[in-house]
Amino acid sequence: MIVDADRLASWQAGALTQLAFDNLDAATRELLISGIHPDCWQQMLGNSEE
Repeated sequence: MIVDADRLASWQAGALTQLAFDNLDAATRELLISGIHPDCWQQMLGNSEE
């Protein structure tokens, strides 16, 4: 994954993921937080709306 250096520095300095990477969708931000790929998340937990 390629991210902007300034956004990465902000995140590493403690900015909330959703603020530092507001240009990324929620699933991609979750990948940064948990290390779990969106497809794997779906396989493990299923649809949260069920």
